[in-house]
Amino acid sequence: MTDRHYGVHGEFRDLLCSKNIKPSYQRLLILEYIMKNKNHPSAEIIFKNISRSVPTLSRTTVYNNLNIFVRKGILSSIKTNKSETRYDIIEIPHAHFYCLQCKRIIDVDLKIPLYRKNSIQGHKIEEVQVQFRGTCRNCFNKKEKKTKNVL
Repeated sequence: MTDRHYGVHGEFRDLLCSKNIKPSYQRLLILEYIMKNKNHPSAEIIFKNISRSVPTLSRTTVYNNLNIFVRKGILSSIKTNKSETRYDIIEIPHAHFYCLQCKRIIDVDLKIPLYRKNSIQGHKIEEVQVQFRGTCRNCFNKKEKKTKNVL
């Protein structure tokens, strides 16, 4: 395995080790893909992209490792609908906007005190997720333009 799979200065390896996760080749590839492609990919997208260069990679390996990363607080999982889950690296607390038209997930910077709390009304907070759903400005503008052209 080459050093490129460990990221700059071993950051991916260090991140996994800091969470008591053995930095296997597959885990490093999955984490590297997510860190470099901040497009909130699904497990299927990750699998398709990595398996091009590593044909021995299985879907099960991708799903299992994504679940480990979520459990250990490296990734957050974002439900877009009943059957699809997308993944995001946990760096700076932020919300998400899910476009019902183009299916894109957009990061939204919200400065809310809830992100800094570790408990609320006596309940221990493990994770905070804020998600908005609607039509993104690109899809909305396309729709508006289409409507104006019809009139």
